[in-house]
Amino acid sequence: MAQPIIWFDGFKGNWDSGLIASIIEDNPNFNEVNSKDNPVFDNVIVLVGKTDKYRLRAYLEKTKQALVILMSDEDSAFDWEFCKLPHVKFWTQYHFRNKEGIKKRIPLGVPNRFKNYEVKNLERKYSVSFVGQVQNPHRQQCVEVIKSIPNSFVHIASGFGGVNGLEYQDYLDILCQSEIVVCPSGSMCADSFRVYEAIECGALPIADANSPRDYIDFNYWQQCNFNVASVKSWKDLPDLINLTYMKEQREITANWWKHYKQVLRFDLETYFNE
Repeated sequence: MAQPIIWFDGFKGNWDSGLIASIIEDNPNFNEVNSKDNPVFDNVIVLVGKTDKYRLRAYLEKTKQALVILMSDEDSAFDWEFCKLPHVKFWTQYHFRNKEGIKKRIPLGVPNRFKNYEVKNLERKYSVSFVGQVQNPHRQQCVEVIKSIPNSFVHIASGFGGVNGLEYQDYLDILCQSEIVVCPSGSMCADSFRVYEAIECGALPIADANSPRDYIDFNYWQQCNFNVASVKSWKDLPDLINLTYMKEQREITANWWKHYKQVLRFDLETYFNE
C-alpha cells in the first residue's frame, strides 16, 4: 500500500520543496495529496511550510502516527514544539538552535526548476565562480577574496531573482565551467541551493561554516552531518585551491550527495514499516 503524503494547506510548489518533491513525484510507493482539504490518514507524512500552528496541531491530533517535515522555515520562526505530540515526529530542512530537539536534518537540495534545465559537459575554465547577491558581510568578504584569484568569475545580482541576474540556464553553464563554486551564507542560514546545484554540475562547492546570525564557532555542516567543505573565513579560500584537494573533495562531496538522496528516499518509503 502506498504511503500517504500530504502537502499541508496545498504547500507543494514552494521554492524550496524541490528535493522532497523529486523523491515522491511519480513514485508508486507514495500516495501524494496536494490539497487544502488535508484528508486524514492514520499513518501520514506531512510536508509543511509556515502555516497556522493551531490548524496543524488540530490535524495531527486526528492521526495515529505522523512524520512532519518542516520546510520553508529559514528564519526558524515556526513554533514546531506547539505541534509536538507523543505520536508525532519532526524532520527539518533548516537547522537552528531552537530546533535542537529535531534530530533528522535535510539538506536544501536543488530548486524545483532544476529538472527542466540542462547540465552540460563544458570546459572548466573558471577556477572559482560566484553568481548572486552580496547582501551581508560574509558575502562581501567572499567576493573580495575571489576577485583576487586568477581565472575567477563573479556576477553580482541586485536581489533574489534581480533584474540583472543571469538566466537560469546561463547560471548553470557557469557552474559547469567552474572547478570551485563558492557558496557564501545567506542572511539566515549557511545552506543554499548553490551548494547542490554545484554538485549536480560537477563542481566543488565550498560553503560558509555558518551564517551571520550564528555564533562564531558554530559549523552548520558538521551539526547537520552534511559532507560539504566549508571555511570559517573566506580569507582561507586561496590555500584550498590546489588540484589534489579539489579532486579528492569533489569526489567525497559528490558521493555523499548521491548516497544521501538514495537513503532519504529509502527512509521515506519505509518510515512506518519499522
